[in-house]
Amino acid sequence: MSDLPTYVILGASGGIGSSLTRRLAKSGCQLYLGARSAAPLKSLAAEVDGVAVPVEATVPGSIEAIIQKAFDDTGRLDGVANCIGSLLLKPAHITTDAEWEQTLALNLTTAFAVVRSAAKRMMKSGGSIALCSSAAARAG
Repeated sequence: MSDLPTYVILGASGGIGSSLTRRLAKSGCQLYLGARSAAPLKSLAAEVDGVAVPVEATVPGSIEAIIQKAFDDTGRLDGVANCIGSLLLKPAHITTDAEWEQTLALNLTTAFAVVRSAAKRMMKSGGSIALCSSAAARAG
């Protein structure tokens, strides 16, 4: 069990996720970092003394696993930031079903899985869940 605040950052090796990770590391938090690409994730985890957990974000069980690991290891979960997402800049008439389904999975399925998994562990003690987006969310 830990007295340090515990945070899970998903999409940790991306631009927004890595910036958030470095800021939280400076404040002395326990960090569990998830991303799809293992090499950049391991490098970032080593830099901030965090725990790297490869995550396939479109598989809800993968998100559940990293959140459960953080909670099991530290006995707490103070926050989760979902920095995973995708922007499909393509006209609808040339967008394939597979592209549409992948975009929905990256943006909606991951957000739902994060809220569901984190809320189960935060019901008694509280915590924060942040669902992040880039500036493209305002003007696609």
